[in-house]
Amino acid sequence: MTLVADAAHLGTPERLWRAPGVLDTLPAWRPPACRALLVVAPHPDDEVLGAAGALLQCARAGAEARLLAVTDGEGSHPRSQVTPSALAARRRAESAEGLRRLGLTAVVQRRLALTDGGVAAAEGAVSEAIAAMAGAGDLVLAPWVADGHRDHDACGRAARAAAARTGATLVEYLVWAWHWASPAGGELPLGGAVRLPLPRRDVAAKRWATAAHRSQVRGIGSGPHDGPVLPDAMLRRAWRPFEVLLPWAGDDA
Repeated sequence: MTLVADAAHLGTPERLWRAPGVLDTLPAWRPPACRALLVVAPHPDDEVLGAAGALLQCARAGAEARLLAVTDGEGSHPRSQVTPSALAARRRAESAEGLRRLGLTAVVQRRLALTDGGVAAAEGAVSEAIAAMAGAGDLVLAPWVADGHRDHDACGRAARAAAARTGATLVEYLVWAWHWASPAGGELPLGGAVRLPLPRRDVAAKRWATAAHRSQVRGIGSGPHDGPVLPDAMLRRAWRPFEVLLPWAGDDA
């Protein structure tokens, strides 16, 4: 599958996902008590888009917040005149600002700096890093293995392997699947999905943290290839008053 997302390809409208009987009937879920919550982020911003609410709620419950930043996101504007190294530095700073806006200033972080778009080639290293940061009694949030971006899918496979080895509890989040899938298509395993309700303060914090990723929501310059990767129509999926998650049962179903 080729993932295309830009101003001309906005994906499945949010009104279809929010239609009665699609997501509103999913069972409510609360994060289990855990020593630490590790969020696996293929790119800077994924920790906010997919898991900010869970991060906030676990941190309030006393869990240590941890982040595995797999790439620096330097490939988000491949045809821009902005150099990859400059974009990587910008995106690292945006990630730090996003966490600050969430009030998570003491997050334990590890950055792998793998090549954006090439995570599958280092999937074993990602799995080892996850296993080193989260074990039995910890909660891991990682992308769904079929989210639709090759880096997300690789991180999902790595997280499953690490959870199977360590006994950590794995819950998967969705980012790009909301873009390419559709309620009528049945591509998402919603039969096993749950909803994490978000209070107003968490929705507001998530929106503010998303805005910190200016390179993705506003673009990186005035050139023809510098526009936003995440237009508002796509961000509405991340601004819901809930997060949809997929608890992993320990098999490949």
